[in-house]
Amino acid sequence: MRAYKGEVKFGEQIFDVWDVDGATFNILRYEFPKTKQLLFFSKGETCEPCKEVQEYLDDRGIEGYTKINPFEEIDLSIQYEVKVTPTLVLLEDGKEIKRVVGGKTKVNPARFDKLIEMYYEEYKILKDIEKTLKDLSKEQDSKYKVYTESLEFLERLDKEFKRKYNNGD
Repeated sequence: MRAYKGEVKFGEQIFDVWDVDGATFNILRYEFPKTKQLLFFSKGETCEPCKEVQEYLDDRGIEGYTKINPFEEIDLSIQYEVKVTPTLVLLEDGKEIKRVVGGKTKVNPARFDKLIEMYYEEYKILKDIEKTLKDLSKEQDSKYKVYTESLEFLERLDKEFKRKYNNGD
């Protein structure tokens, strides 16, 4: 008998887990692309350029970034060599690929556009993939339910057939 046991994420891959006659099989369903992460170093309300960058991100509907106060997260500030706020650091698989540093004067949004475009395009793709995987999972659950119900029906028919014809009726 075959039964769907769920999914498991291993590294950058998602596997469907199936039990077939007592043996477990992991079937590769999807391999994630490289992942990007956006870090926003900001002092918050006391920093006018930080507020402008926050408005910039909000106005564009940018989500999924990590906002970090460099005075509270000193280790991260040292790790990413943040000397000025606001600072946006774009990482790919944990390695810095682009950085934009604000200044003491009014922030020029055009300086941030390329970095945000690089980040947000992948973010939107990953969100679409996540939605697709959820939809597929729902569809698979529905198909599995139909499959299970069909098997149960066939088993009932088989028992009824054996009962009826093995007893000489």
